[in-house]
Amino acid sequence: MRGTTLKMMAMALAVTVALTGFSCTKEKSPGKEMPKAPPAGPGQAGGDHQKGVAREKKKIVAIVNGTDITADDLMKEMNRIVHRYVGDTKKRTPEIDKRVKQDALNLLIFRELAIEDAIRQGMKASPEAIDEVLKKLKTTLGSEEAYREYLLNSGLTEKSLRTHAGKDVLYAMILDKEIYKKVDKGDKPLNEVVPLFEKKKVEWEKGLRKNARVEILIPLGEQNEKGGASHPH
Repeated sequence: MRGTTLKMMAMALAVTVALTGFSCTKEKSPGKEMPKAPPAGPGQAGGDHQKGVAREKKKIVAIVNGTDITADDLMKEMNRIVHRYVGDTKKRTPEIDKRVKQDALNLLIFRELAIEDAIRQGMKASPEAIDEVLKKLKTTLGSEEAYREYLLNSGLTEKSLRTHAGKDVLYAMILDKEIYKKVDKGDKPLNEVVPLFEKKKVEWEKGLRKNARVEILIPLGEQNEKGGASHPH
């Protein structure tokens, strides 16, 4: 069991689509931050600002076969992958921001399609596998207090967190089946295997997208986050 888990993790890293559900980074987004609600003025409740921020996070940026991808999902994914493009985030450029944003959204779309494929194939995340994901999260956070704070800040409950963990388990399972196990790795070194993983991912993703309905609801070529027309992809 442990060997299978390690192989799945190594493969996910190789195809640059490692688990995304529990990024604990505290760095600022690589792109322009989502607009925040204006400060509460005279006569306004202090909670209005927080509600405005919450609404922005829930803004839908894409729809994949009826499943929403939110602005919060996108910003977290951008945070997760930005270091692949620039070591020092202070050296970001508009071109880098644009690429990170585009690639982050593509990864989120691929992840959703992959999970849907896992469900179609009858895969299920066992309670034990979900427990293991949550255990690793708590270990990463360092304390029960930090874990509770994480739930509060992310707007998750124990139940919804388990749902997210279950999706991550399904994601790992389907990646293992459709990419890792279908690549003839032999005794090849990692630098030779990675391109094979990438090629298999591209082939599989092309099939997943063939009959999928993907709508992009934001102008990816701009830094303005005010939204735009829907674009079937």
